[in-house]
Parts: sequence; structure tokens; C-alpha cells
Amino acid sequence: MKAKEPESASARVMVVYRSLAAIDRHWVDAWMDYLVRLDKEAQGLFANGVRNPKYPKQSVVMTNKKFTTWAMANNYMFVADKK
Repeated sequence: MKAKEPESASARVMVVYRSLAAIDRHWVDAWMDYLVRLDKEAQGLFANGVRNPKYPKQSVVMTNKKFTTWAMANNYMFVADKK
């Protein structure tokens, strides 16, 4: 909870993509605790990366309780606009 948060948008993007590339089952919980401290755009970027059908670590993240709880709370980010 004391890890520094990136100040610039480009740094947040780099942190998200690096985490997508390196994430491991053993630290998904810690990552989710950190992710919610970032802005919604960074959170959405991470979730969209996880949702990509070609993402090789999709099952590691999507089966994590903290991720599924986050996804349920933020599902509005992924619902198509109804007009």
C-alpha cells in the first residue's frame, strides 16, 4: 500500500503493460490492491489487456477473487453504449 504511484500517464501505461507481461499467480492479489489506487483509465487498460483472447495469462488473472470482485464493481466500463 505504500508503493509509489506513477505521476505521468505514460508511466502508468508502462506499469500496466509490464504487469500484464510479468504477472504471476502469487502476486495477483497484491497487484489488485495496487491497481485500484491508479486512475480508472489505467484500471481499464489492465482489464482490456486481460480480456484480450490472445492474452496468455488470462486464466491466472480472471480466476482471482480480487480481480473478479473488481470486474463486477466496474462492469460499466465494458458494457456497450445503448442508444
